[in-house]
Amino acid sequence: MADQSGRTIIITGGNSGVGKACAKALLQRNANVYLACRSQSSAQSTIFELEELTGKKAKFIHLDLSNLGSVKTAVEEFLRNENQLHVLFNNAGIMFTPMEDEINGYDSQIHTNVLEESFKPRVVNVSSSGHYVAGSVPLDFNTFKSGPMRRRRITEEICSQVLVKFLIPWARIGLPRHETEDPQLGKDLWDWLEEQIED
Repeated sequence: MADQSGRTIIITGGNSGVGKACAKALLQRNANVYLACRSQSSAQSTIFELEELTGKKAKFIHLDLSNLGSVKTAVEEFLRNENQLHVLFNNAGIMFTPMEDEINGYDSQIHTNVLEESFKPRVVNVSSSGHYVAGSVPLDFNTFKSGPMRRRRITEEICSQVLVKFLIPWARIGLPRHETEDPQLGKDLWDWLEEQIED
């Protein structure tokens, strides 16, 4: 990775796992890194650890992706401190939540991982291989909101990724499920997202 001096980067969920590793690599290459996380104490602990390892200090922004108000507040806070965002790593997310876990009437995974993420310059979505365990129907929009269709499907069948470059470990381009390459499905998802966030 080239020197990242002068670049400002937000990493959601940057306080642990893949997000933390990304933050370390970016700090080592002189990026201005923000960790957007739910837990300030966890983020501050990571910021201290990364500073010890890299000699560079990341910054914290409170962000709870399950709450649109938190997303808006995080954006406002960021804009008070910065005038540009060069890269956003959408790393934070949830999966395999119980069927009854809903946020504002939506499946908690769809609300957190898709709807909230759709409000966000150059975006890097970081994902696990969880989309491989999705059921045979890649996207059933009727299961994203409360209702009889949703109650018939199990949570594992709702998890899916759509139309992105799929990177496997060590930032190599890999092959996602074939359904994620369907341009019509991508358009349908985009249209559905637009309908959900019209307000």
